[in-house]
Amino acid sequence: MNVQHHKLLRCGVLCVWIALCGLAVPADSFAGVHAPLDAAGLVRAQETDARLTHGPVIGGVTSQGAVIFVRTDSPATVAIRYATSPDMTGAQTSETRATAEDADMTALVPLNGLAAGTEYFIDALVNDVVAADSAARFKTFPTEDSQAALQFAITTDFGAYGEGDQPPLDTPTNTFRQIDAANPDFVFIGGDFDHRNPHTLDEKRQMFKDLYSPDNPRAPMPEFVPLILRRYPVAHQWDDHDFYDNDADRTAPGRSFAAQAFREFFPTYPLPNNGALYQSFRYGQNDFFILDNRYFRDPNHETPSRSKSMLDGEDLKKAGQLAWLKRRLKQSNARWKIIFSSSVFNLSTRKSDSWVPFPREHDAIVNFVRTNNIKNVIVISGDIHAGALDNGTNAGLPNVVAPGPNLKYCFTVPQDWPGTWSNGIYGSSKNVDNAIPCNGFGLVKLTERAAKIRILDTEGKTKLKMNIKWQP
Repeated sequence: MNVQHHKLLRCGVLCVWIALCGLAVPADSFAGVHAPLDAAGLVRAQETDARLTHGPVIGGVTSQGAVIFVRTDSPATVAIRYATSPDMTGAQTSETRATAEDADMTALVPLNGLAAGTEYFIDALVNDVVAADSAARFKTFPTEDSQAALQFAITTDFGAYGEGDQPPLDTPTNTFRQIDAANPDFVFIGGDFDHRNPHTLDEKRQMFKDLYSPDNPRAPMPEFVPLILRRYPVAHQWDDHDFYDNDADRTAPGRSFAAQAFREFFPTYPLPNNGALYQSFRYGQNDFFILDNRYFRDPNHETPSRSKSMLDGEDLKKAGQLAWLKRRLKQSNARWKIIFSSSVFNLSTRKSDSWVPFPREHDAIVNFVRTNNIKNVIVISGDIHAGALDNGTNAGLPNVVAPGPNLKYCFTVPQDWPGTWSNGIYGSSKNVDNAIPCNGFGLVKLTERAAKIRILDTEGKTKLKMNIKWQP
């Protein structure tokens, strides 16, 4: 039974009941029954008893599926329509999910059985009605044996007004417009999605709601939602300021609430059952590993020791994140292996909240890669509010650092400790009120022969570049 017939049946039952009771009702009470249909036979956007407030946000994309985030303003059933045509001809509908108060009216809706390397157009159904302003699109990943080139963008460390100490510029930048112009295959959103330091579940949820709103009250960036979240698959990791507080670690009182909100509001790849948020995915012949640099992190100030760990401070051993990373790297047959670490991997940058307090673990990862002859590994980071590129000479493994999109103040490393980077730094620790610009984004193109990496400014001009040859 399609939605329109279902509505007519409900109306018929209601009309019989009204007639039996002798009740009078206004003539327009059933106007919705005759609402116009679209090409797929569903009621077009109109008023309903629940309203879509946020989404769609598209994540967890593979060659065969995706996960779509949506949120309503009251309990409702939700589903996603999807088609390969912009006019939704031949649209199919996903399984339904229910939004409820205990998850702040959010839902993650899976799409399965999709075709590889195909552009899909989607919108959201709320109580069987197409929600207004819910149109979005994305492209599925190619099959895992595909040798197609891949290009992805990196944006990280968003500025925000509020409790944090990293406000945005007062006017929007062109960062997201330039990312869209590059037409990446996906966009990676790094840590410090913003800098408000959420300490409660409500504060963490509100952070996502603000970021998912075109009229975000914490930062003027109206193009982020329409040009990024509605057009590209996204993946994400957190860092200290969107996890709990500055330099936060596993002792943070609110870490369970932070993880709960992340799982409610962001469509991820499969997550472990130990509370942390590390995950992996594959695009063609490339593997990606997203680290959680906070949930199991030992405090930075603890004296370095053999047991001090950023990835496995609770000593889960084989069930922990460090063992997972090593195991997945060793098993990988990918042409390129990309590790997303929110903390800067280059130890020459003397930042107290980087890998510097964890030299043993840093060196253990580098030595593991070398000992096991694992080639073509690149680490991508953020956090220092600047761009930087190193080919591995100083970091042990090639390390890419992407700048923020809209920060008023740049470079969080002391003036005398920017570190040594083989291909340079974009930004300056001497900066005052952004007098020396350092906003922008990262762009990485992976081919059979090379990884071509650029750091660009808010106008799309290349500030740094680095090519890494593929090693057989």
